[in-house]
Amino acid sequence: MLRYRRTAIKELREEEGLPLDDLARRAKLTTRNLRYLERGPQIPRADTLARLAQALGVGIGMFFEQSETEAER
Repeated sequence: MLRYRRTAIKELREEEGLPLDDLARRAKLTTRNLRYLERGPQIPRADTLARLAQALGVGIGMFFEQSETEAER
């Protein structure tokens, strides 16, 4: 089973060297909304993840990881 990685958005943004406001603009989000998503209290909607993936130049799968129980099988 896949699990959303709550730290993925910030990690990927920092790897690209993008300021928060630049990624927000590219993904058509407000800076406030992006900051909230980076803190990770809940999973973003699929369309939001798709816009973020496109803005970061990655596949949407980069926001997910295999759960530990699945990885052990």
